[in-house]
Amino acid sequence: MNIIVIRKRTIISVAIVFAIICISLIYQVNLKTGVFSYFVNNDSEMPIYSVDIKEKRVALTFDVGWGDQYINEILNVLEGHNTKATFFVLGTWAQRYPDAVRAINESGNEIGNHSTTHIKMTKIPSEKIKNEIKNAEECLMKITGKRTNLLRVPYGEYNNEVISTAKEMHYTIVQWNIDSLDTEGENAQDVTDRVISKANNGSIILFHTNSKVTVNALPEIINSLSKDGYKFIKVSDLLYKENYYVDNTGMQKLLK
Repeated sequence: MNIIVIRKRTIISVAIVFAIICISLIYQVNLKTGVFSYFVNNDSEMPIYSVDIKEKRVALTFDVGWGDQYINEILNVLEGHNTKATFFVLGTWAQRYPDAVRAINESGNEIGNHSTTHIKMTKIPSEKIKNEIKNAEECLMKITGKRTNLLRVPYGEYNNEVISTAKEMHYTIVQWNIDSLDTEGENAQDVTDRVISKANNGSIILFHTNSKVTVNALPEIINSLSKDGYKFIKVSDLLYKENYYVDNTGMQKLLK
């Protein structure tokens, strides 16, 4: 009878190779959008990062919460290009700059909820999450007379409790699949090139309103994507309202 002896070192090597193969199958990098995505447990929930559509439509979104010095310039760029966008506004910012909130609203752009104080919602209990959402909602409602059901969580951080709490309050969490990195110290051309190269049907693009880089990059981004056939629409016009699911990359898709 032949006895096969397998050395401990061989066993460890095989285990390492197997682990690497498993990791490579589980994790994937979406080279088109630059979004790092992963397979999640079926019990986990995902917010919306992009939308699966055939049409060449994208949504420009702005996180608002730090100064108002560039708001009018951004609005002027959008108006000059007949483009509408979605602005996710902090409650504390809205209280400090109500005229800027009115300007965003009256220019035909969309306003979403970005919480009250920009706290990490994954670090607080459900009741405080509700307060963060509700207080911002009431503030925005008082200024604009409109109620939103769109929420962008601070820092883009979420867990099942954050998502379920938002759903309970009839909110849809909207993330992004293209980060312009407009507040990361890069110049306007770098921001422009990044957004243009990564744009795809149903993309949701993240900008901020506290950077001159954003103001300088927007015209070329809009012009270039428009020439390529893209239309710019508000997030609420991009999303499916019913009969949809969100896959493990955060893409919203219609049920078949």
